[in-house]
Amino acid sequence: MNKLPVTVVPAAVSDCQGIARLYLSDEGRASNSLFGAGVAQTVIAVTLDSLLDDFPAPKVLKIDVEGLEYAVLKGTSRVLQARPQIFIEVTDHLGEIAELFRQAGYEMYAARDAGRQALTHPSRDTLAIAKL
Repeated sequence: MNKLPVTVVPAAVSDCQGIARLYLSDEGRASNSLFGAGVAQTVIAVTLDSLLDDFPAPKVLKIDVEGLEYAVLKGTSRVLQARPQIFIEVTDHLGEIAELFRQAGYEMYAARDAGRQALTHPSRDTLAIAKL
């Protein structure tokens, strides 16, 4: 509608490609997840790295995947080489995600903190920026 160059890819994002179960939340579509129980539907799963075969590397990533942040990030080694800024809501695997970002050369900040003091572990409103 706004003529921006956007392509919708009808797939779930995870750490591996294949067929997955998307669990449908009673709380609304924004809470659907690959992790859960109850009513589910079968979906195609992709990694963010696999999308680089057909699309340019992103400059910005927004990741809000209801607890599967670490799985999504494990599928981004090629994407992280492109150094995008990453806005991510982290709820689990804080230590593992912090180490993944450190190894990839990223620093983490509280996205809503104007003072931009570096974090040692991610939070619900993390901004990850590649070091220069």
